[in-house]
Amino acid sequence: MAGSSFSFYDQFLSANDWCNRNGGGGAAFPTCVKTASTDPYTYRHGTILLKYTDISLANPTADELGIDPSILETSPERWREVFTAANLYAHAHNAFHGFPTFQRSEASDGIRFWVALIRGTGPGPAGNGVTWRDIPAEEVFPEAPAGVSSFLSLSPQMWMQQLDAWALAHDQGAALPTGWTANYGGKWVVGAVLFEPSSVARVLLSGTELDYYTEICGKESKWPLPTTATGSVHIVASSDSLAPPAPLALDEAPFGDPLYVEPFKVDYFRCVAKRTGTCVVAVFARGPDGVQMVIRPRTDNRQIVYFGNGTSRGTWIVAHRFNFDRQEGEGEVTSFYRGPRESQEVAFELTPATAGPGQIQAHTIGFVKQGFLGIALPIMSFAYSSFIRLSPGMDLLFNWVSPE
Repeated sequence: MAGSSFSFYDQFLSANDWCNRNGGGGAAFPTCVKTASTDPYTYRHGTILLKYTDISLANPTADELGIDPSILETSPERWREVFTAANLYAHAHNAFHGFPTFQRSEASDGIRFWVALIRGTGPGPAGNGVTWRDIPAEEVFPEAPAGVSSFLSLSPQMWMQQLDAWALAHDQGAALPTGWTANYGGKWVVGAVLFEPSSVARVLLSGTELDYYTEICGKESKWPLPTTATGSVHIVASSDSLAPPAPLALDEAPFGDPLYVEPFKVDYFRCVAKRTGTCVVAVFARGPDGVQMVIRPRTDNRQIVYFGNGTSRGTWIVAHRFNFDRQEGEGEVTSFYRGPRESQEVAFELTPATAGPGQIQAHTIGFVKQGFLGIALPIMSFAYSSFIRLSPGMDLLFNWVSPE
């Protein structure tokens, strides 16, 4: 059992999109728990379906909801503010509770969010089995010492997983955080809406059913995604990254040489780019600087490489040709130099076939950083294992980046 590698907000969005497509319930929320399936490329994801009779949907503006919509992208750690705002909105509209589905749209009066409003009439059988409770934080988060607020910084996925475990251990069908917490006499509590087993349906949905692009692209590229204990996806990584964070979480180097990307992994990046519009992947070097790679899909099979330099030293991008029959390199075929702080521009177009006008026949690309007295440092270059092999139909944008 592990957490999903899909983002917290996207898991809520996908669960409710699935409801809309399949009529599986009036609204839904994820448990953020995933289990292995018989398909090595996908997982089964715990999903809670609510009854039509117990919910209604509202579509307030961000102002009416009382949130700054930018925090969803800029400050995901502020997720509880969105949940408490939905709770307050529900109470103001005579509902027992409300939670955001994270489905939203642009309107003339601003961004609007869908909120599921829940009807609660008390324990069954007299009521509908939807209740509310302040739960001692130490029961939900036993790893956090009593009276300590460290649980507040845990990920929202961890909140969902551990509240779900608490609910099952206490004969409930599901639990949903309200986002509210309190400290009474040194004892922390977390607010939760509880659902008796008869009031919800617990289902396991595959990542393909939920349209999780991480799993769909893993299946299409035949890359069963390895994940860390925290559920993040291994792409290309090192533990001492200085590059900008990427949407696909990066925290370890699982492939031996952390800079080598096999073709099927590049196919994964391209699939993500096609489904999301772009795919940002942080690729790292030794020393104070790193490289950020962005993949954008193309409608043709061209491979166009852009290169920029945000550091204080000159940098090169180089292309090599590789003999796949002999499994050895044939050497550098071209390079492109950018001086300190020079912006991104087209470096070259690559093709593995016979080069046409304006094209370079090459298979892999690497990077070189200018060292002391202008001498090139062989960082991410001059070794096939540290090159990135390209896949058709992509613009590849590379930037040296610096924490300065």
